[in-house]
Amino acid sequence: IPETDTISLTQLGFPRLSIPVKFIPDQPPQISLRGEPEVMMGGQLRLPLTVEDDYGLKLVRLRAILSAQLKEMPLGEPVYEEQSVIASSGGKPVEINPRFDLTGHPWAGYPVTLLIEAEDYAGQTAEIEPLEIKLPERTFRHPVAQTIVAIRKLLIRKGEFGANGG
Repeated sequence: IPETDTISLTQLGFPRLSIPVKFIPDQPPQISLRGEPEVMMGGQLRLPLTVEDDYGLKLVRLRAILSAQLKEMPLGEPVYEEQSVIASSGGKPVEINPRFDLTGHPWAGYPVTLLIEAEDYAGQTAEIEPLEIKLPERTFRHPVAQTIVAIRKLLIRKGEFGANGG
């Protein structure tokens, strides 16, 4: 619909209806962290966020890339997770607490940079400042499980899976 202040309907050239309208352009969303990310009991990462959008948010996106301070780069691809946002803010701040379970990722236990953004239904995005954290990892108490995890980490760090994908 073109921007105008009136929508008019005509029939056979005669005006039938004229409705005054006011177009309100869609603004980009806003997102902020209202506290520190929290590691939950099972290793999930809980992000205390405040989001706002005039017509409603579509999703929250989390990306994690390895910290530039690492000397040896382990195997694995950057983290990319999305979660739908149920709350429609209608231009008012809304507190949400999305949880991401990244404990199964090869980089669990490694320092990463988190990139968190919100996207509205018009495709506009907003992001918070990058966060430097250690990616949560599961804690195992059984000695055999601890040994398996240590071997897995060694293989990931040394890149010994090789071309066989094994």
